[in-house]
Amino acid sequence: VEIIICWAYIALVCSMIGAGINHLAQKNKNIPSFKNMTVVQCVITGVVTLTIYAEFFSIFYKVGIICHVIMLVAVLICGYFAKDYFVKMCRKLWQTVKSWEGIFYFLIILVTAYYTSRGQFHTDTGIYHAQAIRIIEEYGLIKGLANLQLHFGYNSAYFSFCALFTGSGILPSALHATTGFIEAVCLIYAFRNIKNYLRSSKIVVCSSIAIIVYAIVNITGSMSPATDYVTLFMVLYVITEWCIAATGNKNCNRQDNLNSYQQDTASIDAYIMPAIMSVFIVSMKLSSGPIILLALYPLVILIKDRKWMKVLWSVVLSVISVLPYLIRNVLVSGWLLYPFDKIDIFNVEWKVPVEYLRTDAAQIAVW
Repeated sequence: VEIIICWAYIALVCSMIGAGINHLAQKNKNIPSFKNMTVVQCVITGVVTLTIYAEFFSIFYKVGIICHVIMLVAVLICGYFAKDYFVKMCRKLWQTVKSWEGIFYFLIILVTAYYTSRGQFHTDTGIYHAQAIRIIEEYGLIKGLANLQLHFGYNSAYFSFCALFTGSGILPSALHATTGFIEAVCLIYAFRNIKNYLRSSKIVVCSSIAIIVYAIVNITGSMSPATDYVTLFMVLYVITEWCIAATGNKNCNRQDNLNSYQQDTASIDAYIMPAIMSVFIVSMKLSSGPIILLALYPLVILIKDRKWMKVLWSVVLSVISVLPYLIRNVLVSGWLLYPFDKIDIFNVEWKVPVEYLRTDAAQIAVW
């Protein structure tokens, strides 16, 4: 029950922030945005935005009550400007809630919440995940922290998002419910896609099934604030969004319609948001790096069409999404991308010695 209440709060906050950001973006046709934003797209946009916000805030101060209050002020502002969207969203949600489909989704939430409250922690959560989150809550950032324990140098952006919603300092004990929340959102998203695209896009259905399979395999890990789990859910989400963009329309049944959609350069906008998010995901876990290749496709098309302002805004948003992660990397370990020794441009006194970095990288490769 505590987990479900916590999720309802996170969903409300993230959806308001997501809707506000999208509303702002639509004021300028060159800024990437969702034309017909779904509830899940709204929530995920909020998750990404708040993660970036918490990361930036942690550079200067601890992610505690002050950080949370500022966030709530932003939520009220976003709620005011995006109130029309929320009215439409609430009407759609109510129609779903009072249907058999809504009951099915509630059962998914219930099962996921059960395992989020009773599961098992990832091995690394006991080693450094939980410590890293608490350090962000109590200090924000400590220069050279990776010298104390090399694992701190991994500096996942996800830890900042966790710190924002543990309720530490407010609740009797900190809640680690964010992994389960993102898992539940992705599960509902997957089942919804299967319903909508069953007759029109096999690739969207297959990608959605992959989310469900991973969730089932990993269900006991739902309670753990582990970077591995959330990163994979976000990767699968982006891949599925990419497949939906490639399909074009859920009513597009014929292969020639699919091909013509892919060749239509005007449709490239559908790929931009997943591409930007693929850049952001790298900040959650460096090993997800290959997914950044997705960003090349829309970038090449936009350059080819000479849509320079859209290219500029897309690049700016991509840089903003990873900038706090890179800054924290340098301040925590002295390296731009720890534990990657090929980019060695900083010579600060708190820098992790290169021989330790290489040993750590070798151990990761073995695992």
